[in-house]
Amino acid sequence: MRKIPDRLVYLGHVIEFKFVGRGRFKEESNYIVYLDGNLLCMMKVFRGRGYYKPWIELYSFTELWSELKNNVNLFKKFLHLFSCILEKDESLYIEYFHDASLTKELEQGRDVEATFIGRLLYEVGFRGFKDWYIPEGMWEGGQKIEAWK
Repeated sequence: MRKIPDRLVYLGHVIEFKFVGRGRFKEESNYIVYLDGNLLCMMKVFRGRGYYKPWIELYSFTELWSELKNNVNLFKKFLHLFSCILEKDESLYIEYFHDASLTKELEQGRDVEATFIGRLLYEVGFRGFKDWYIPEGMWEGGQKIEAWK
């Protein structure tokens, strides 16, 4: 996994990653992600340990998800950033239960790669996809899409 940038400017928008502390494990870090100075989501970064590969999880999205989703170029650039940070066999998890249309598509059995976000993830370099909910004793969060390089 490559370094998480502090800031990215694209199409007149600013995406910022603010480190807010360590996670449950020494390899885990927590960030707040801002879009144009407003809270977009939370981000957990696991840098890997032994045979556990690094991953990034984006969760607790705010209403700015819709703004990001409606600006395809910005959304694609946002996802491309994670494609550049993650290396082969490393994963990006995106919590999605806040998006009713995406949730409905996946609940109806649509493959992740056939959804709007799946297509964008594929375009920026992700090649494997999975839709899942991982029960981890109250630490799991919501349903997630996993995309790996």
